[in-house]
Amino acid sequence: MPSETTPARQSPTPCPAGWLVPYREAFLAELEGLGYASGTIRHYRHAIDLFREQVALRGLGPVDIDAAGVAELQDAVPKPRSSGARRNRRFCLARFTNHLVTAGVLDAPAVEPSPLPGRLE
Repeated sequence: MPSETTPARQSPTPCPAGWLVPYREAFLAELEGLGYASGTIRHYRHAIDLFREQVALRGLGPVDIDAAGVAELQDAVPKPRSSGARRNRRFCLARFTNHLVTAGVLDAPAVEPSPLPGRLE
């Protein structure tokens, strides 16, 4: 069976949701180009692969995921034990989903307008 990734970038476990692979690889290559350490890139890859597993479990394609769906998928990703690792994973996933928005794969989340100032403000 052909691999989805090059051997140098292969994840330790196979990851479903193949439509996300090119976006994952482009995102990781961008991080590498920015000089991110290989360990940091590994953390991003792991977080993205956990996200992809959630996408695959639900059988979702890019047209099936809206802003609420992104939040639901991110919440469904298994959480590490430490609060620092949880924040790191949440940050990694937010950057990746922002990459998907920038690439035009996902719609940007709706920005709620700021409430109008009251008389006292």
